[in-house]
Amino acid sequence: MCGKSTHGKMFTILRVFLPHERTWIFRWLFCVVLPRMFGKPTVDKIRIIISDGDSQEIQQLDNAIALFLPKVLRVRCVWHIVYMGWKAHIPTVNMIPKNNMKNYMEISSVLKNWMYSWMKSSCETKKEYLFSKQFFLTYINTLQISA
Repeated sequence: MCGKSTHGKMFTILRVFLPHERTWIFRWLFCVVLPRMFGKPTVDKIRIIISDGDSQEIQQLDNAIALFLPKVLRVRCVWHIVYMGWKAHIPTVNMIPKNNMKNYMEISSVLKNWMYSWMKSSCETKKEYLFSKQFFLTYINTLQISA
C-alpha cells in the first residue's frame, strides 16, 4: 500500500507478503489490518484507492468502502487499463511478421502514450478528451494502422 503526500511524493505505507490472492486475504487486509493498524482518524483521510483488475481485490475493497470508507472512490490503475487491455485485445508481438515489427512497435508506442495522455492532468476537460478520442479513432482507421 502506498500513499501520496500533500507535496505529491509517493511513500510506502504497508508491505504485505501474500502467499496467494484469495478473497479472505484481501478481506483481512482491507477490513481488519487497515483500520486497526492506522486507526479511524487516519483511515478517514483516505479519498481514493487505486487498484488493479484483480476481482478478489476489487470485491473486498468495495466491501471495505461500504463498511467504513464512505468517502473513498475506488478507481483502476491506468497502467493496468492500458497494458492489460492491450495484452487482451491486440495481437501479441510473436504474431507480427518480422518485416512489420518496427512499424508495430512505433505505432503501439504512439497509441499507448495517446491513451495514457487521457489519464494525466494535462487532459483537463471532458471536451478535450472527446476531441482527442475522435482523433485517435480516426488515426487507427487510417491505412497506416490497418496495413
